[in-house]
Amino acid sequence: MNNPGKIPWKRIWQINMRFLGSVILLIPGWFCWTNASIASWQLWLFGGILLVGGGVQFVRTSFEAVGLVWGHWSWRRTIGKAAKPKSDPKPVRDTLKDRGIIR
Repeated sequence: MNNPGKIPWKRIWQINMRFLGSVILLIPGWFCWTNASIASWQLWLFGGILLVGGGVQFVRTSFEAVGLVWGHWSWRRTIGKAAKPKSDPKPVRDTLKDRGIIR
């Protein structure tokens, strides 16, 4: 991430689409798993594969989302601890003469 203070909208969009993809895998997986019988063991196998794939993708995306939020919070906390900028004192005519800036 080049600029930690900037909200990474593209990455947020990708995380949301991965969550959607995992739900799209989990719903038919659950349907296949619950409606499988001994005679249709292929449906049970297909449902299990979909559930495992969707679950793994959901967990992975959850960790990625937590990492994104945690990184943004840690960056904000670090910036908050930085010293506040101070302005230079107003130049006085005698000081400018002593430094040779004016005559």
